[in-house]
Amino acid sequence: MYLGGAYEEALAALRRLPNPGKFTWGRIVACLNRAGRSKEAADEARLLLAAHPDFTINEFLRHGVVVESEGQLLQFREGFDPLDLPN
Repeated sequence: MYLGGAYEEALAALRRLPNPGKFTWGRIVACLNRAGRSKEAADEARLLLAAHPDFTINEFLRHGVVVESEGQLLQFREGFDPLDLPN
């Protein structure tokens, strides 16, 4: 859904998952940001880092998503712009 631009739908699906880990939480942050909910995304990013101080965007891109192209990888990376998350 995220890669298709359905950020609100992807967010709703992710929010229904029990016990989300740091990569699921990262997807939630990216969905909020891409859906234009930047304040909520920034708030969630702060909570994510408080719970998982080892979270980095690069680790998320390497291990937290499966993509078929560089363009898809870029779409996920852009989901974290301009949030204050470590690379």
